Amino acid sequence: ERSKLYKFQVDGGAAEGLPGRVFVSGRPEMTLDVQRYGKANYLRIDEAINCGIKASVGIPVYSRGPCESDSLDTVAVVEISKVSEKLNMERLSCKLADVFESVDLHTWGRESPSVKF
Repeated sequence: ERSKLYKFQVDGGAAEGLPGRVFVSGRPEMTLDVQRYGKANYLRIDEAINCGIKASVGIPVYSRGPCESDSLDTVAVVEISKVSEKLNMERLSCKLADVFESVDLHTWGRESPSVKF
């Protein structure tokens, strides 16, 4: 609920916060302890501390043009946070990939299956 108050700028290749960096790079980002980040790297650090959030992962969501050979463009970022430092992302990323594929979107787990979180 608190994250709805934030907007993450991604102008001209510059990016704000974890979601902004993932959006611009098109690659996932994971940390086991966001509380070690400063405000410049994790804009919601105060909320993370107040809520006890530790681990966080940002996963890019891609859309492909009308032709199968078209490149993938990042259109969104899903950020998942946990109060534990343990992240078992392999199963979750596969489930997310299934959901996104059902609406013709893609995510990192399916397009780059050799990458493990």
